[in-house]
Amino acid sequence: VQILPHSFRHRLLIELLERIVHAGLHRGVFLAERKLQCIQLVIVKGVFRAWRDFIRWHGALARKRREIRANRKFQAVQLEMILIFRRLGLSIEEIWAYTDRPSDASFTKIIKEKQELIDRSVHQLLEVKAFLQQKQEKLALGLSASHGKIERIHLPKRHILLSAPITGAYDEHDFSVAADFSLRLKTIFGLYDNFGSRISVENICSDNFNDYDCFFYYGTNDERPYDAVLPAGEYLRAFSVGSWDRLKDVYDRLLSYSQDQGLTLTGFAYEEGLNEMALRERGDYITMITVA
Repeated sequence: VQILPHSFRHRLLIELLERIVHAGLHRGVFLAERKLQCIQLVIVKGVFRAWRDFIRWHGALARKRREIRANRKFQAVQLEMILIFRRLGLSIEEIWAYTDRPSDASFTKIIKEKQELIDRSVHQLLEVKAFLQQKQEKLALGLSASHGKIERIHLPKRHILLSAPITGAYDEHDFSVAADFSLRLKTIFGLYDNFGSRISVENICSDNFNDYDCFFYYGTNDERPYDAVLPAGEYLRAFSVGSWDRLKDVYDRLLSYSQDQGLTLTGFAYEEGLNEMALRERGDYITMITVA
């Protein structure tokens, strides 16, 4: 450079300085652009990561919500099942045992047991209905009864059950027979109406009004056991109001009525109380007598 002319050296120096400045500026711009690109890349990466994390969080939240809805539906089904079991009469312990280990076999067992329980309940309700019907019919007869009243009626065939023989004195022996007969009726029918006593027409005609034969009870015309059958036909029905001492008066009227009508009394006279459960005083007791 020293051997070059002075003017040329000056121009060369300026040119070199310009080139150095331009090179520095170009490198600064390049470095600035690179830095900007790096910053942009970092920002893009940060946004991508944030968006990815948001998507993951939103997906987990959606899955959690689906699980909650599924659990609510399952809990609603369980609650409805528990309410059904309670309506069926299952205890809390039985429901807990089933929900702990549910299966087709255990549910089938529950259904079968409840069906059997319903059948028994229906049978018991029908017995209660029949009992109430008998009481209603007897009370209706009692409302129209008067002492010495005699009716001529037609009755269908009826099954009857009979106790062991009694003396008619209603002593300790007769009460023992009554207790045994009551137990037998309870075993057969469960719920039953009061039973009566019968006396033979022969004893009535002989004025032997204390010599009773046995206790009796009207059965049902189904397959349940019975001891005798009262045939269908014409019967006389009479009523005695008051104590048993007044029965003789009614029997005397029956005998007179049958003679006047040309009728012959046969078999036994069946006595039964009509208002034992609605009795106020002993003098209001109504005895109905039925004889063929």
